[in-house]
Amino acid sequence: MSVAALTPTSNQSQPQTLTREHALWLGVFAIAALSRLLHLDAAPLNSSEAAASLNALALVRGESASVTNPLFASMQALLFSLFGAHDWLARLIPACAGILFCVVPFTLRRHLGSGRALWLSALLALSPTLWFISRQAEGASLAWALALSCFCAWKANSQTLSGALMGLLLASGQDAVTPLLVVVAARLADRIVAIDWRRFGLAAAVALVLGSTGLLLRPAGLGDVFNGLAAWWQQVVTPGPFMTGRLLMGFAVYEPLIMVTAVIGELMLMLTPSSSRSNLLSRWLRALRSESVSAARIFVGLGLLLIMQGRQPSNLVPIVIGLAGYAAYAANAITHNISAYAQLRREGSLLAISLVLWLFGGLAVRQYAASGETSWLLLCVVAIVFNLALVAFGSVLSEMTIGLRAVACALGTVLVLHTLAAAVQLTHTRPTNPAEAYAIAPAPQELRVLAETVADKSTRAYGEPNVMPLDLAEDAPASVRWALRNRTQLSLRAGNSDSAAALTSEAQRPQGETAFVGSAFPVQRSVNLNAARCNFGAERVGLLGIGALAGVPRGGHTPRRDLDFLAAQRCGGFGEWGSITERI
Repeated sequence: MSVAALTPTSNQSQPQTLTREHALWLGVFAIAALSRLLHLDAAPLNSSEAAASLNALALVRGESASVTNPLFASMQALLFSLFGAHDWLARLIPACAGILFCVVPFTLRRHLGSGRALWLSALLALSPTLWFISRQAEGASLAWALALSCFCAWKANSQTLSGALMGLLLASGQDAVTPLLVVVAARLADRIVAIDWRRFGLAAAVALVLGSTGLLLRPAGLGDVFNGLAAWWQQVVTPGPFMTGRLLMGFAVYEPLIMVTAVIGELMLMLTPSSSRSNLLSRWLRALRSESVSAARIFVGLGLLLIMQGRQPSNLVPIVIGLAGYAAYAANAITHNISAYAQLRREGSLLAISLVLWLFGGLAVRQYAASGETSWLLLCVVAIVFNLALVAFGSVLSEMTIGLRAVACALGTVLVLHTLAAAVQLTHTRPTNPAEAYAIAPAPQELRVLAETVADKSTRAYGEPNVMPLDLAEDAPASVRWALRNRTQLSLRAGNSDSAAALTSEAQRPQGETAFVGSAFPVQRSVNLNAARCNFGAERVGLLGIGALAGVPRGGHTPRRDLDFLAAQRCGGFGEWGSITERI
């Protein structure tokens, strides 16, 4: 009788629960999609992005190319051949891979639980680091999406699918090695069922061949996989533009939500009743063992970040995933506690007060970052002390958890707002700011003005925008060559120019020529973060100095004072210049 009475109730409540859960998953998907697909062409391609896109464009044109990620190059070449070479199209594959990266934890609901899997996806969707990497026209985003999908397929005991994903990951060449090491470490740390090596290996081999060769259309792609492995080793031993301190500082600025929540999750695991009689070290080790997969990702990611000399922001991805695992545990536990024991009237008042205090502390930290005055940090300490007083007041008012829940929710709200603001500034509103920690030598918007100027001069002189002969300096950044990708008569020269126009560096006219007149454009920006305390100041400095050479009489010489003026306006090392000159 009791079973019959309970059965209809459970059947009626099941669809409502699934509907709410699916709506939340759709919300996470919408956040991930909008943040990664909106305004993909907000900034011109920088030199690193442009180099990869130029290789794909060379494949479309049947030219030789130095490819280190054959899977990504083949996919980009396919898009370019169908829709043309555009900035947003060059970034479309990484953006779609970033969306997949955020929603693939949906398959882990049976292992993590519905609430925790949802929180994991939400944290990944909000991560500014993942936003940035997903909006770069490089193969790292695709490789990490394949690696995480392969791990989820392992968890689901899908041998063929996991093998195919592993093969596609290997076809990513240079970008595959770091994700491969991390996913193997995570698999060893987890208790996953044994692999059927025959099915797994066969699927991996087929996917590797098809992915690297572009469905057998480019057999040389299989050799490019090994070129990519050699290029990865060069990253290990050859210093790159990013220092460890710059990346870690950027991580601390962009990812406080994941870091703070992960620390709370670790403390929760250490303070479980089963470990109440253990010492601190034993509790910490037990907490690590209980979250062995997340711990493996963090430690392997940190190790590779410290070892590799040519490190990139994508090296932070395993740290983001690992910390997000701990943070999802804490967020799920707090959410469950709130839904079970919340007292809305009392906790709402405490939450509002705590929210104001945390906002006050956050503004103090921003003022310290802008001015460097330590007095602002004292105000942040005051905000923390008052929040601790709120926790004590809540325990006196009713119970200890009331104050803790209110303060934790207020802190989480502030951190979410900060994370969203940092991500939007990094990827949408100020993507060309050289003072952002993840941005090395970004391409300014004036690079597009340069391309439009060349097209305008060609149209006026030849009637078509892309036919004017143009000599380009051999040392021109890849971003400049990408901006001029549609030129039909573009040649690289190191010395004298015999074309109608020339593009040279440092605002210098072609050697041996005097009858040229033109304009100078900034084509690349960089900044030492030690020289700029505030991003906004560095951006203003980088915008200085857009000037034009004065008109020159036929057969005359360019006045030296104009060159001195342009050199003085080069922002004191904050950027590089290019000058487009045309024969009079």
